[in-house]
Amino acid sequence: MADTIPIYGVRNRIEKNGPAIRDALRPDDRDVFVAELRIALAEADDTLDLDPIAAVVDKWWGQAVLTANP
Repeated sequence: MADTIPIYGVRNRIEKNGPAIRDALRPDDRDVFVAELRIALAEADDTLDLDPIAAVVDKWWGQAVLTANP
């Protein structure tokens, strides 16, 4: 019974970080995610504000979870 996964459960958990999200996305989404993340990283490099990076990760993490758990 310990291996039983309820239908409402998430089977494939995705860590909330860039590499895990990138790996979970479909190739077309992956390219857009990487482009958006690179823009946010460049902005963070200029401003020292990490909020743009967090916003991109938050935006794409849900999609990565859904993609990994159809």
